[in-house]
Amino acid sequence: MPKSSEHALIWSEEHQRYSLHRHGQLQQSFCQQDESVWLAWVHKHTTVAFQGQGGHLNLMKEARPRGSSYWYAYRRQAGRTHKRYLGPSAKLTFAHLEQTARELTHLSSPPPLVLESRGVQSWELRSPLLRAKLSPPRLPSWLVERSRLLRELDAVRAYPLTLVSASAGSGKTTLISAWVAATQSRETRGGKAQDTQSPQRAFAWLSLDAQDREPTRFWTSVIAALRTSLPTVGQTAFALLHAPEPPPLATILTNLLSELEQSNQDIILILDDYHVISESSISEAMLFFLERLPATVHLVLTTRSDPALPLSRWRMRGQLFELRDQDLRFSQAEVASFLLQGMDLPLSEEEVEILETRTEGWIAGLQLAALSLRKHEDRSAFVQDFAGSHRYLLDYVQQDILVDLPAPLQEFLQQTAILLRMNAALCQAVTAGSSLQASQQMLEKLERANLFVVPLDDERQWYRYHDLFREVLLVRLHANHPELIPQLHQRAARFYEAQGELREAITHALAATDYLFAVRLMEQAAPTFLLNGEAHAMYSWIVALPDSILWHSAQLALIVTLRLLESLHSVTDAVYNETRTQVEQTLARLEEMLGCQDARVGSSEGEETDTLIELTTIRRRLRLLRAWIETRAILKGGEKERLSALAREVEECGQDEEICWSMIAYSIKFWRVEVFQREGALLLPWLLEVKQQALKAGDWLARVRVGEWLAFAYLRAGQWQHVERECLAGLAFVEQGDGRTAWAGYLHYFLSCAYYAWNRLDKAADAVRHMLRIAHDWQQVDLLIIGYSFWRRSEWPVAI
Repeated sequence: MPKSSEHALIWSEEHQRYSLHRHGQLQQSFCQQDESVWLAWVHKHTTVAFQGQGGHLNLMKEARPRGSSYWYAYRRQAGRTHKRYLGPSAKLTFAHLEQTARELTHLSSPPPLVLESRGVQSWELRSPLLRAKLSPPRLPSWLVERSRLLRELDAVRAYPLTLVSASAGSGKTTLISAWVAATQSRETRGGKAQDTQSPQRAFAWLSLDAQDREPTRFWTSVIAALRTSLPTVGQTAFALLHAPEPPPLATILTNLLSELEQSNQDIILILDDYHVISESSISEAMLFFLERLPATVHLVLTTRSDPALPLSRWRMRGQLFELRDQDLRFSQAEVASFLLQGMDLPLSEEEVEILETRTEGWIAGLQLAALSLRKHEDRSAFVQDFAGSHRYLLDYVQQDILVDLPAPLQEFLQQTAILLRMNAALCQAVTAGSSLQASQQMLEKLERANLFVVPLDDERQWYRYHDLFREVLLVRLHANHPELIPQLHQRAARFYEAQGELREAITHALAATDYLFAVRLMEQAAPTFLLNGEAHAMYSWIVALPDSILWHSAQLALIVTLRLLESLHSVTDAVYNETRTQVEQTLARLEEMLGCQDARVGSSEGEETDTLIELTTIRRRLRLLRAWIETRAILKGGEKERLSALAREVEECGQDEEICWSMIAYSIKFWRVEVFQREGALLLPWLLEVKQQALKAGDWLARVRVGEWLAFAYLRAGQWQHVERECLAGLAFVEQGDGRTAWAGYLHYFLSCAYYAWNRLDKAADAVRHMLRIAHDWQQVDLLIIGYSFWRRSEWPVAI
């Protein structure tokens, strides 16, 4: 199996072309007519990852005697590596790669998962894992109709926020699922009876888990949920969220809220298990979202604990509807219905009353009692002794339920407890089961036995365990088979890798403490994740590595840290300071390890040249990252002399072979001369050289930034034709890439200056309009001030 390549060729559905990336940076784009350029590139390289329409491959060129070489395609899935001969470089056409990807994907894939898409066929429904989270769980066979609560929940439409906050096992998810089903059924019957064309309420459901704690992932999932009912909503917000340089979350959410308002569709967004969300940045964004919610949108949160939101304020304003523990407790009549009809237990009225008192109407305790009662001949004695509180749940599950299950079923339960969600194929991989059919039968058997397993779709393909039950199973697994846990996570990681679900694969590889495997997965994920604005997720995995592995992966850690810092250009000071502190801790770890390596090299003779070069590169890049952090504080404080000293320090570090690192030194030099000396025109010869470097390197971001600097320098020199040429070329290049970057605002500003100088006022006004739109999107206060001042000074009668 080849090592992960630093290059990746990725098909873009949006732009209908292939994009070539290196360490997450866009290098080149190819349409079908550019195939000869692609083949010329292939001839000069030896490895590349391929992500096409037909699947993903790893490609490697293997040398042969007499100087010849041939390409092979690899795909690893379900623990096996499949290899296919491709031929010489000239044979690596796009069509050949797509055909090979389809063949190897079909060869190595399990039977496809068929899930209800509800009419939405786009980016958010490509992952079966995400699709399983976008619909309410199936209602249990023992469902008790809770008419009182269902009627109360009809008030949801009158409030922006509904909070269902209660302890685990209180029936929150089941209640909301039942209300959704009842409402849809009632409105469907009512619509038919009245023959009306009035729109029905739309529901959007999202089941949250620990993977959703990262802001980009969270809001991606929210948009996906909304699009199940409103397919035209959120495309722009999604694109902004995954831009290489995403704008502030407030901008993205403003765009999403505007589209929701324009849709004029009454929609209820339900976020289940919101208590798993702990990131302050998500809480801040949720506050922004809620305070600007259109009247047609209503949010429902189910949670074990109150979220970090101003609930008291909204309660006083009458903007909050709440259901809590005391509301969700089963009444004696509901307890009787559950036990007598739902679970078919012949209990007396007195016994029902005792169980209702002991459990305080807690449905998890009642369900546990029902499961235990089936095995006890003296049911009256069991009822008298039963303590149905949370405190005794662990003991009852282990001593009264699990102990009597067949051994294979007990093993299946414990081993699959490491999974947040599961289907037969995943369970088979994790348990090393005999067949897909056997795993499916196990899941269906658990559901029929009412063993706290929740089906997530109508096809009964995806399931999850009730949180409380899963916690008990994990305790039992740690007690009985602690040595098996890493192996189970490793199997899950390899399954997810084969499915292309790298986020889940990395999470399980880290849980398995198989750090080398996790790093290989991170290297595989880096091109796409860094390009899609997910440096934060990559960084969270990097910092979870132990020191020895972190040092082994120092170059990956450094590039991820650089991309993370670059993504912070428009965040609040609080978010920046929190992230900077985390980054500085990681840099300190690497610096300490670098010191140890320096000491080792100093005490040994004849150290290999490659090792010395590697240490020098790491030392230089650590210093550049420190300088990048320091520069922000210097510019904010206007410390001219300190910036000059920092520029000299950075120059002494020497030239880096990769332009993304050189850009740090270049940025400091440009800011020193332009921001503090207003003499950017003096840099024109140097900037033209840097532009050639960026073009040669194929670095998209560097090309855009240098283009902006050149336009600014030409403006200082009064060379308006060069300003126009550089701005138009830069904007065309941005549009060719993905069209979304804060730097485009400055190009429109410089362009407006050139047109204004030539008295071409219509074109100047048009450029200012574009600049203000981008400045609003990226919340660029400097451009907003410049733009509106420019507009007023020009006394243009045309409205912005």
